[in-house]
Amino acid sequence: MDGSYRNIAEQFRRFWMLRKIKIQSLTGDFSCRFGQFPLLGYVEQHDGCTQQEAAEAMSVSAPAVAVSVKRLQKAGFLKKEADPDNLRKSRLSLTEAGRETAQAFRQNFDELDAATFGCLSAEEAEALSALMKKITDHLTATMADNPEMERALSFRPEITEEKDERATHD
Repeated sequence: MDGSYRNIAEQFRRFWMLRKIKIQSLTGDFSCRFGQFPLLGYVEQHDGCTQQEAAEAMSVSAPAVAVSVKRLQKAGFLKKEADPDNLRKSRLSLTEAGRETAQAFRQNFDELDAATFGCLSAEEAEALSALMKKITDHLTATMADNPEMERALSFRPEITEEKDERATHD
């Protein structure tokens, strides 16, 4: 059975590499880095959040968020304003260009998902989803004592419409 497991793992690897290449090609039309799109998506869903809140929700360091905030401000996608109740804090919000970019990128991901999984029937999609959940749950159980497990499972590079979704960062 080891050979079958290796074959499955290789299919996962190939799938992820193809998806990663396609995702990287999607970012070419935008004037910010791929890892900054999750921050745009987070701020879009959590208008007025602090950098610290974004860092915690996205499971990345505060300095990494600070660098992206500066880049996104420079690109005209993000505004950073002092919190009137606590001048030591800054609140983040999107500019109109930032909102348009976040929405366009989310649409690109929706199209990528449709192109990726559109070859499956509804029954096949449900079965694949159930199998992936079963595999993920099993692997999670084998890693229950690993502190990196929860952080790794919280990563999601895509921008979603779900408000509390965590994401990776550059």
